[in-house]
Amino acid sequence: MARLIILDIPSGVTFGIDAFSFTIGIKFRGVRLIPPGLHYCHYSVGGGDEQQSNGFGGRHGFFFAAREADDIIVWRWNNSLEDLEPGHRALSEGSLAALEVAWAILITFLKYSRTI
Repeated sequence: MARLIILDIPSGVTFGIDAFSFTIGIKFRGVRLIPPGLHYCHYSVGGGDEQQSNGFGGRHGFFFAAREADDIIVWRWNNSLEDLEPGHRALSEGSLAALEVAWAILITFLKYSRTI
């Protein structure tokens, strides 16, 4: 199953994949066990803070395809833009290799589930 790695995203962001949505904490690093196919990742900044927009925030998102069982899709949070950017612009080749090595010890990934 594929893995979606989300780097440097701040806690409190509303994050979702397909029909699932949750407010993430400081240990969030991504989603694992994503089945093959086309998926939609969505997120909203500032919507959960009572002092900002009364619980309503703009939602952003992107589609991605999980083709192979060992796919690793990487996105990184850009603080200046307050947005996610694709990993190929955010990470060096060495960083991607290090992520693959460290994958076995990362336990802070949400498990993708088709059941509610």
